[in-house]
Amino acid sequence: GGSPRVGDIRIPSVGGEGNYPVTGIGHGAFWRCSGLTSVAIPNGVTYIGEGAFRECVNLTSVTIPDSVTDIETSAFEDCSGLKNLTIGKGVSKIGVSVFSGCSSLTSVTIPESVKYISFRAFQNCKSLKNVKTMNPNTIIMNNAFAGCDALANGAGFSVVNGVVTRYAGKGGNVTIPTGVTSIGSYAFTSCGKSLASVIIPSSVTSIGKSAFSGCKNLSKVTIEKGVTSIGASAFDGCEAASLASAFCLHSNEHTSSSVLSQMY
Repeated sequence: GGSPRVGDIRIPSVGGEGNYPVTGIGHGAFWRCSGLTSVAIPNGVTYIGEGAFRECVNLTSVTIPDSVTDIETSAFEDCSGLKNLTIGKGVSKIGVSVFSGCSSLTSVTIPESVKYISFRAFQNCKSLKNVKTMNPNTIIMNNAFAGCDALANGAGFSVVNGVVTRYAGKGGNVTIPTGVTSIGSYAFTSCGKSLASVIIPSSVTSIGKSAFSGCKNLSKVTIEKGVTSIGASAFDGCEAASLASAFCLHSNEHTSSSVLSQMY
């Protein structure tokens, strides 16, 4: 890794003396190739290895063909110049930190084939404004879009596939938008002392790990019926004296004291 390569690279579909098919791009294959500006990956490649294009800071365009099923950890991490990204329709999972730090990326379409977006997959993609997911059942893991501040709507909510991934609003009295199905892990941890109360609508079924951790002045939480699980330490560090008695649950058979016991 780190050897100089310049301009556009077209990876051949066959290679070696026996013209063997190229089926993968290995670990760190193009790591820190600062001269690389675009890469054409041939159909037939099935995986892109860990850190394969990591820190290719001048790489601006990548098309991942439909034959690729696996993109491994940090494959394109810190490709800060990446602007144009096409993810093929065969990818089943986007691994940990795969596109983390791609700070020039403004939009991405996640194909229907993707069932799972891993931890920190798009973390700190600070210019990312639009994420289109083609599969409503795609699982989005903790911090997958952490630090993607441009995703936030006018009220400060960043929502991807029904999941609030981050809140960067003014605080005070906050109502989670109707239609949201989950509050992601660490979504409100940046609120500090600004958040006073929150209303969680019936469309929400889960609250992630440490979702409201450290919201020191949070004094009232209204949870409508619908929530069936609350992650560990979801309200840890919420120091308002009245918080323990301030939860207002509109209970049904799915929302019970057993759910409340998961809060701290």
